[in-house]
Amino acid sequence: MAVQTLTQADPGNNQVILSAIQFGETVAAGRFLYRNTNDGLYYLASADNGEDAAKASGVSVSSGSSGTWGILGIAGTFDVDAVLTAGETYVLALEFDTAHTKQIQLYSDLNSSEYITILGVALSTTQLFLNLNPTGAQA
Repeated sequence: MAVQTLTQADPGNNQVILSAIQFGETVAAGRFLYRNTNDGLYYLASADNGEDAAKASGVSVSSGSSGTWGILGIAGTFDVDAVLTAGETYVLALEFDTAHTKQIQLYSDLNSSEYITILGVALSTTQLFLNLNPTGAQA
């Protein structure tokens, strides 16, 4: 299966854990983010941009520009607009473009140089149970 694009991560009526964060760059909803340890701000995560960038902290529920505040989904069931395979484990994907529009892929589709960050398990074709595990290991 191909790498998936998320443009929303909606907590809906589901039980989720959310956190207020400050963006370090322009971010669209549905993007996975990591916390930069130098400035404490949140940036777009990627499996091929170094170990720190692969340590996703959550998925952006809101959009915003650098320096603004937003909402980060940390755990729980999120309604997404990608077509997922129920029961499959999803991981952070390679950075395919500068907009980071393709950030999620099946665990079985990992490439050998990617850092492994488990994002969660698909409960259905439109729901992802977010349970982050940034392993720090490479495939």
